[in-house]
Amino acid sequence: MQTARVDVVLPQALYHMLNARSSVGDSIFGIITNGREYNFIKVKRTAPSWYSRSRFYAISNPGNELYDVLRVLRRFAEIVSIAPGAAV
Repeated sequence: MQTARVDVVLPQALYHMLNARSSVGDSIFGIITNGREYNFIKVKRTAPSWYSRSRFYAISNPGNELYDVLRVLRRFAEIVSIAPGAAV
């Protein structure tokens, strides 16, 4: 079974992140995944807008990067839970 590459959907993810409605600061955080590979994205909606990406994490790597992915997701949860007006 062939899995789609994660970076193929980057343009679509950036489009949605730039057009997302958010009242919590000017940064939007996102993730793109195919279930095996993970890539985290940060979009800064300033003039001009810009984005940055994490390295690719793969849970099939010998070092089992699943724990790194879970660490980042926990940090996302912390950011959301302390943001003023954030939905829980």
